[in-house]
Amino acid sequence: MSDLKLLWGQKTKQLLLEAGSLTYSTIKTSGAFVPLWRLLAKNRNIEILEFSQVLDNIFNSLYKHPLTIKSRKMTRYFRKNKIIPNEESTEKLIKYVVDQVVLRSPVQVPEVVVSEFWIFFRELFSEPELKGLVELNLDILRLVLKTYEPLLVEIINLLKKAKRINQTILSEILAKVNIIHQDMVIIHRQIKALRYLKPFFKTDPKDFKTQARIVASMVREFGPFFIKIAQVAAANAEFLPEEISKELMVFQEDVDPMKADEVREAFEECIGSHPHENYFDFDMHHPVKSGSIGSVYLAKKPVRMGGKEVLKPIIVKIGRKGLDREFLMGK
Repeated sequence: MSDLKLLWGQKTKQLLLEAGSLTYSTIKTSGAFVPLWRLLAKNRNIEILEFSQVLDNIFNSLYKHPLTIKSRKMTRYFRKNKIIPNEESTEKLIKYVVDQVVLRSPVQVPEVVVSEFWIFFRELFSEPELKGLVELNLDILRLVLKTYEPLLVEIINLLKKAKRINQTILSEILAKVNIIHQDMVIIHRQIKALRYLKPFFKTDPKDFKTQARIVASMVREFGPFFIKIAQVAAANAEFLPEEISKELMVFQEDVDPMKADEVREAFEECIGSHPHENYFDFDMHHPVKSGSIGSVYLAKKPVRMGGKEVLKPIIVKIGRKGLDREFLMGK
C-alpha cells in the first residue's frame, strides 16, 4: 500500500512538473510575439529582413515548445507502426504512379529515364529527417509566410502609410489582400480537380475513350492555363491517341463562358462602371463565343451619324478576370 502511494505521489509530481513546464514554455513562446507587435506599432516602414528575423524568432520558439517536441516522438511511433505514411509506403505509392505513367504513355519511356529517377529518389530519401506532425506543419506555415513576406511587408507598410496619411490607401491594401484571396480560390479549384486522378488510374490502360473524357473534365476544372495547354495538344494531335486528341478538340472550338458576375466584375475593374451603362442590348448571360482567355458579346453603342444618334451594333471582347494570376498559379 505504501509503495502504491509512493508511485502515485511520483506520478502526481511528474504531472505537476510537466504542467508547470508547459505553462512556462507557453508564456515564453508568447513573449516571442512581443517584438512583432512592437514592429507593427512603430510609425516607420519596416524592412523585409527585420520582418523575416522576427518571424524566424517566433518559429524557433514554437519549435522548442514541449508540444512540438512531444509530437516528434509520437510521429516516430506512428510511422514505425505504419499508422501514418513512412518512407517505405511513400516509395510504394510513387512506384505505383511511375508504373502507371510508363504503362499509359503514348510514347515509350526509355528504361534509362526510369532508372535515373529511382537513383534520384533513393538519394533524396537516403537520410530522411523524421519530423513531428506539429513541426512539419510549422515548416509548411513558415514556407508559406516566407513566400509572401514581400507582399506582407508591403501590406503592413501600406497600413502604416494609411494611418499616417489618410484612409484612401485602404483600397490598395484590399486589392493586395484580394490577390491572395483570388490565388487561394484558384489553388483550391485546381487541387479539387485532382480528384479525377483516381478514376483515371482505375481505367483500362488501353481505354483511351474513357481516359479522354476524364482528362477533358479535369482540364476544364483546372482552368484557363490548362485549357490553353489542351488547345496546343489538340493542335499537335499526331502525338496523342485518336480518342484523346478528339476529346481535346472541343477546347479548340468552345469552352464554358464566363458567369454574369465575372463579366460585371471585369467591367467594374477596368472601366469602373456596369456594362449596361456603356452599351445597349448587352446580354451577359449569352456570349457569341467563349475561349480560354475570354468571351465575345454582341451589343449596341450609341453613335452620331448624319447629325442623328443611332445605335450601332458592335462586338465586345472581355478577358477573364484574374487571367494573369490563373496562368501564374497554373505554372
